[in-house]
Amino acid sequence: QIYLQTAAANGVTAMLVAVSCKEVSGNHATQATTANKPTVRRGAYNQLLNSVLAGGTSGVEGSGAVAPTIWTFAVATGSVTFSAGSARFIAAAQRPMIQQAYAIPVGTFCMSARVVATDGATMLQDCISIAASTATLVSQQTRINGIAVVGTTLVTTGDLISYNATCTVAGNVNMRVGIGCNGNATGDITLSQPQLEIGSTASDYSPTTTGAASN
Repeated sequence: QIYLQTAAANGVTAMLVAVSCKEVSGNHATQATTANKPTVRRGAYNQLLNSVLAGGTSGVEGSGAVAPTIWTFAVATGSVTFSAGSARFIAAAQRPMIQQAYAIPVGTFCMSARVVATDGATMLQDCISIAASTATLVSQQTRINGIAVVGTTLVTTGDLISYNATCTVAGNVNMRVGIGCNGNATGDITLSQPQLEIGSTASDYSPTTTGAASN
């Protein structure tokens, strides 16, 4: 917000030029409810590699399709189409998804991605997950546009999907995105901008190739 105050009696005219903005870390958004105020985050790192999904070949998983570099197919069913940093997954009681292994330390993490349900019927909370291998994860929860998904509530519209988890015992996990992360599902989604960061909230997306990147 910018305010101008002039002395009308003096006939003063004010003009603003070359206005710029500077990000200041902290919690200072205009919001009546303190708990709902967003926190500005800087320097958050995207821990996922090749978040731009380069190197993938479109097709049927398990029969012609090739996962992006560093990523693998978690379950070879369904089809996927890669295009300009995004992936479209189509499933009929299947589980087309890609995953990336990650050695997770103790702490709280947030995985997020931009997801559009092309068919308007896919359970979006089933499109992203952190699957524990040797690590121990607790307090796992999915949020769609910042709103927590309760139980298996069918949520078919949304944009930013995030998955929070706290690791109490360090170990290996698989970061998964696609359709059917928690079991067979039917749907059609387009997913982009996958990101994993330390902390409980998603921040601005930072594209990566061979190493982590900060916003």
